Order: sequence, then C-alpha cells, then structure tokens
Amino acid sequence: MDYRRSLTARGLAEGFYLRAASDPSLPFLSHGSADQFHKTIHWTWHAYTDEKGHQFGKGGDSINNFCISTDRMQDKSCLSCHPGWGEETVAVNCLNCHGQKSINWGESFEDLAAFAGSDDPEEQAIADEIRGNIRAAVQAVVRPERQNCGGCHFKGGGGDGVKHGDLDTSLTKPNKALDVHMGIDGRNFQCTRCHTTTLHNIAGRVYTKPAASDRKSLIEDDLATKITCESCHSSTPHKSESKANDHTDKVACQSCHIPTFARVNPTKVSWDWSKAGKRKDGKPYKTEDAFGKHDYMSIKGQFKWAKNVKPEYFWYNGSISSITAKDPIDPSKVVAVSHPWVPGRTRMRAFFPSRSTMQAAIRQGQQNLARSHAFRTRRVLDDPRLEPGADQGPGSPGDSLLRRIRFR
Repeated sequence: MDYRRSLTARGLAEGFYLRAASDPSLPFLSHGSADQFHKTIHWTWHAYTDEKGHQFGKGGDSINNFCISTDRMQDKSCLSCHPGWGEETVAVNCLNCHGQKSINWGESFEDLAAFAGSDDPEEQAIADEIRGNIRAAVQAVVRPERQNCGGCHFKGGGGDGVKHGDLDTSLTKPNKALDVHMGIDGRNFQCTRCHTTTLHNIAGRVYTKPAASDRKSLIEDDLATKITCESCHSSTPHKSESKANDHTDKVACQSCHIPTFARVNPTKVSWDWSKAGKRKDGKPYKTEDAFGKHDYMSIKGQFKWAKNVKPEYFWYNGSISSITAKDPIDPSKVVAVSHPWVPGRTRMRAFFPSRSTMQAAIRQGQQNLARSHAFRTRRVLDDPRLEPGADQGPGSPGDSLLRRIRFR
C-alpha cells in the first residue's frame, strides 16, 4: 500500500495548499487522525494525575534537572517541540512527524501574506515560489524518520545532545559502529521500527510505567511489544550454553553493549542555574568551551559538557519516579528529580549521568520548588529591581532564593 495515499496525502496537500494560498492565517485542518493524536502524550504533555492531584508531564507539574519546568507551558519557547504550529496549540501540524522536507512554516506564511496580494510581477513571482515550496513540503509525506523524531528528541532541553546523552544528531545518519541497528551501512532502522504505535500512542515511554510489562519476545508471541532488546533477541541472545545467557535476568543488555555514550557529539552533564544572571560591561554574555559549546550563558547559568561518558548503573524495574513542583523537598540534601523507581529484576543503565547543581527558587514559607525557567532569568536581567548578585540565579518577586540545591 502506498503510505502517502494511506494518509490521503493528495487531498491533504491540495487542501492545505489552497487554504494557505488563499488565507495564510488559517490553521492546518488535518484528517481524522488528529482526533486520535489529541489524546496522546505527545500532544497533551500530560501523563497522569495522582491521588494528591499532582499532574505529571511537562505540561503539568513535573520538574526536570535541565530547564526545571515549562511552567505549565507558559514558557512559549518550549512549544518549539510541540506538534502544533509554533506557539499555537489548537491544530495539529502532522508534518512535524510526517514531513520529509524541512520548511519554516511561520516564515513561509508570513512572507506569503506579504507578497500574495501585490500587483508587482516580481512580488507575485516570489509568492508563487513560496506556494510551490509549501506544496512540495506538504506532498512529501512519509512514515516518521529519524530526522523527524530527532527534531525534538535529539535537541531536547535546548540544543543538540543537551538532555539525552544517548540521543543527538549523530544518529540522523549513523554508521553501524555507532548504532548497530540504525547504521545506514547496516540495518538502517528508523525509530519506529521499535517504537511502534497504536492510535498514535508511541511505545517506549518509561517515566510513568514500564515500557514493557513482560519479557516475551516475538519468537514466543508475534503480537509482543518490540520495545525491548528481548523482543527480537529473546532472553537467551548468546550462543547456546553461553554463560552470558545466565545473566540476562539481572543484567540489562545495554549495561555491556553500550559502555559509554556521547561518543560523537558531547552531551551536557552539568547545568548550574545558580550562576545565571552575571553580566560583562553591564550586558548579558556567553562563553564557549573546548568543544565549541556554551559553558556559560547569562540567561541560563554555567554548564559542563563531556564525551565518551561512562553511565551510572542502577537497579531498575522499568519505571522512573519523579517529583513535581507540588512535592515538598529537603533543600539540605541531594534532590532526586527523576530516578529509577524500585529495585527490580534487571540491572539497567540509567541513560543520564548525575546532572545539575542549581540554585532553586523556594517559595516563601514552603519547601517545594518554584517553576523557574529561562524566562524568569530574562526578568532578572531586564529588571533593575531584580539585580542579581554573584550567587543569585533565576527568580521572581516573592521568591526567596535560599541555598544551592544539588539535583540528579
């Protein structure tokens, strides 16, 4: 079956093209799958609400040790990775995941609006060219490929390799020495080969429940999930009578087969928000390290980057436990923002090293984290009343910056 036709790409392209050409301000009204997609975590950014009313997910109360919080999606810069239209979260832009051609939609629509109504032949020609680019982009409909997934997941947290040391742009076209499954000189798997979907829900999320609840392989059950190594390789992947097969019930495959990560591009291993707010000659500034990466930004603080990082190992049952902005914390101790949940049967690599040392904003009279983010630091930098000292970081009127707090 032609996948392009299965997504009604012709009607999709023609309808979108005609609407965009006649009124660039109109949102893209997609086909019926949008109803499915609106219920997925990729759209809502909400995982679940617990018995205390704490809403997990980046669109809720969840905290991370990078950007700290999206402040319930009030920080619009985070929406660059939302599958809507820029800061608009009403209509689904299916082409974020299904488009093969890269195009700046906002800029294209803005330029089209500027030139479409002109009587000048040259400006009409520019408008025709923009229409052609839009039409070509909409017609290039594909199954999600690595560059589609990587557009967000390779650059989560604000840049290449920032948030996930095992995911960066080196995986767009890797060789099999870097990734034996996705190597273009090997199997050339796309992400969706293992991260399969049901009604647009994508398998593999581990933050609220295990990605897989059993150890079945496709050899045993052809409807088993494809998300674990065992799915394809079984629980005895080594040669018959190999001693290594005796370890698979306690040692995850990744523990041996991925001894280091960030082998091509460096990854951010430390983010110290407490250093944010400094100026040179009265102005915000940036510096770079030996990798050519920012190791200081006035708006975000101080960073450390590393390559060929050896991971930390944890007993891990497939789920991650995390805190929210509503949870009380002990600022005198290391705060585990996200960590493997309870000891389980498998010793699994935690795909994140110990990360950030931050100065957290603690609300007056409370012991829980304020929803801080870069936009608060902008307020500090822009508002003379919030002049930061050498050790101050992001904050806002009414917040009391109490002490440095270390997070993992």
